[in-house]
Amino acid sequence: MNSGSTDPSRREWTWETDAVGQFIYCGGRCEELLGYSASELLNLSVFDLAVPRETGPFADLVLQRSAFRLMKNAIRHRDGQVLEVVTEGEPVFNRAGRYLGIRATTYGRSDPADRPLQPSAGEGEYLELCGHLVGAAREAMIVVDDAFGIVMLNPSAERIFGYAAADLMSRSIQDLLPAARRQAHWSYMQDFARSGATARKMGQAMEVTGVKANGTEVLLEASIASVRVRGRQLFSVTLEDLSERKRLQERLSQLAEIDPLTNLPNRRSFLERLRETLQAGHNASIPVAVFVIDLDRFKNINDTLGHHVGDEILAKIAERLRLDWESKMTLARLGGDEFAAIVMDAGTPAEREALARRIRASVTGPVLCEVHDVNLTASIGISCFPADGDDEQVLLRNAEIAMYSAKGRGRNEVCQYAPRINPHSRDRLALESALRRAVDRADFELHFQPKIDLKRRRIVAVEALVRWRRGPDNLVYPGDFIGVAEETGLIYPITEWVLDSACRSAAAWARQAGRTLPVAVNLSALHFDHGNLVEDIGAILQRTQADPRMLEIELTESAMMANSELTSRALRELHAMGMTISIDDFGTGYSSLAYLSQLLLNSLKIDRSFVHGIDRSASQRAIVKAIIALAHNLNLRVIAEGIESAAQLDFLLAHGCDEGQGFYFSRAVPEAELLKLLGRQDVDAAGAGPA
Repeated sequence: MNSGSTDPSRREWTWETDAVGQFIYCGGRCEELLGYSASELLNLSVFDLAVPRETGPFADLVLQRSAFRLMKNAIRHRDGQVLEVVTEGEPVFNRAGRYLGIRATTYGRSDPADRPLQPSAGEGEYLELCGHLVGAAREAMIVVDDAFGIVMLNPSAERIFGYAAADLMSRSIQDLLPAARRQAHWSYMQDFARSGATARKMGQAMEVTGVKANGTEVLLEASIASVRVRGRQLFSVTLEDLSERKRLQERLSQLAEIDPLTNLPNRRSFLERLRETLQAGHNASIPVAVFVIDLDRFKNINDTLGHHVGDEILAKIAERLRLDWESKMTLARLGGDEFAAIVMDAGTPAEREALARRIRASVTGPVLCEVHDVNLTASIGISCFPADGDDEQVLLRNAEIAMYSAKGRGRNEVCQYAPRINPHSRDRLALESALRRAVDRADFELHFQPKIDLKRRRIVAVEALVRWRRGPDNLVYPGDFIGVAEETGLIYPITEWVLDSACRSAAAWARQAGRTLPVAVNLSALHFDHGNLVEDIGAILQRTQADPRMLEIELTESAMMANSELTSRALRELHAMGMTISIDDFGTGYSSLAYLSQLLLNSLKIDRSFVHGIDRSASQRAIVKAIIALAHNLNLRVIAEGIESAAQLDFLLAHGCDEGQGFYFSRAVPEAELLKLLGRQDVDAAGAGPA
């Protein structure tokens, strides 16, 4: 902080306060200025010296906790005289950031008639206005006069440029600009100062380049405001350092083009580069080849070892490709476990196939991740411009068709596109493309299959089953698209839609009919590999205002055992929230009975394959009886799937099965039909009451 001149006619009082304004240090010529000795001032506070009408401004020097430069104040002399002074100071903080007080210097003159630091009335307003402009700004601010000389600047501006305020006072703002840009900036500022131009341009933000004290340049956004004081014009220049914003924009731009897991170009960037390469190939009459590389059975790795291991493997495969091939071709990760490459002038079909086999050799082989040594194979499909297509979308699609054909040959193969290869691959790609559009448009609907209390013959719950409305008369069932959804990751948005819709329906039934009817939703094993499953379901319940007791989670034995620790933890948390948990298709998986007994389950469902055979197979009857007994010994309710006949129902009732569902009662129906079933049930129940 500048302590001012040593001019003997100038009275300078240096002082410090604590956090509440009590003086803790007084130095300089305080007795000449104020009439108090230093020891007397140590018993006073800034409030004792403040003139009543000026209490706010003078007290604010302590209370605002920010630096200030040459601020005009009025304070009271010991004899009661009001003195006009100018003060500058800065706050004091400890290492922990705690505010300790303020350190300041106050300036006065011995001769009231000769006060160069005491501005005239007009100059006083001018200086005071400067102080208010700077003090009110959170952003970096520089105040200049009508000759563009710097009047003051705030601490944020000091930090940007690396100067102390005292070093810049009365210097031109041009000194903060690179020499090459000063003339253009000078003309611009003069335009602002001219009558009319200010009104048009005031407040507009513009990018300027500043120069710091150390000579480095900094990109800034500047906006200018002005005010006239007694015919003189004052400008405040508000500045924002754009360096961080530019870095963020560059990072966002990079994320739009780069896959963050592998640091390879993503699908969007790959297609843009392929389009550019095709143009170059067309101009030079050079063939361009596209290679699609897909890891074989990678879904099994995610399902058994977890997605974190899968991600590590993908990163290592990308590094292998980069080390071996980045200088020879354009590489990308298209998504999931699918990579791609663009090769200019890839030669004859035989040469392209030989190159693909060398690429495959880079990918295949053991990969060590954590404690797992994973052996990988890959299938590669090839298409070539111009024979197999003349735009990027067609070439990529045909290379993917060839890749699926390679998988159809037994995997770990290379296949080049031909119009007649494996029509099923084209069908699969068409199905995936249509399913992606369906997810974007939410072209799904829920059907509900009632769960019946077998003893009372009443609907006690429903199972929500998703249907894909692919056209007015085309309703696609889960078995025809869930597998593709799981392979492509579309299972996540589809399941979110199912959970949201099921919870909304359950909440609406509760509001409209006062009926709490639990809705069961099936979850894939993939959902339990992600640590945010419980949070996602909680958010859906909150968004739909559904009671957690309205939601039942169903998962298969294989899903339960795929990642037992993650699954067990998620089930405990869901159970604690109030949801019921059911094991679906029981008897078809490989669950450990010891582990089953440790889970917080509410029910298990006997797979329909066992129920279907109980009226003609003694072994099937024995299995069903054993499952019912096992479940009841574990205090679980038993639900039988696929009941289609009275004989099956009679057997299940005789052996204590609690609930059932199947065509014998009702197939899965749209919500409107379900509500009709519930209405008829209520009428029947009312008619069955006492007369």
